[in-house]
Amino acid sequence: MSDEVKNPSNVIHLNDSLITTSRYKEKETISGDGGGGGMSDLPRRVGVLETKMDKVQETLSSIQVILAKIEIKLENNVATKDDLMSVRHDLSKDILGTKADISYLKGRVERLPTTGTVVGIVTIVSAILGGLIKLFH
Repeated sequence: MSDEVKNPSNVIHLNDSLITTSRYKEKETISGDGGGGGMSDLPRRVGVLETKMDKVQETLSSIQVILAKIEIKLENNVATKDDLMSVRHDLSKDILGTKADISYLKGRVERLPTTGTVVGIVTIVSAILGGLIKLFH
């Protein structure tokens, strides 16, 4: 038999099976969480737990403050679905207006004289001016 089973303080009888508790006590001792000991040690262990709970409460309070700040930033800076739908609607109207403007400009550009037409007009005007100059000289 091992030393653990020989020492009755480390043995628990459960359904006719022997279970040693030394490995659990080692974990408690290593972690420093105030474990171990019996009922006589209970006030100290409760005190340790109360101290730790105070620290947990402080941490929780600071997390709540941080979350509140994040919520405020999100409320002020994040677009909602309705906001995005409004922007989408405005952009759609702007795009349709731009398309109409482009169509209007295309129509106007199509009615502008081509290079050939301008050359023809300049040639005709030059001929007329040349004829008038000969006539009055």
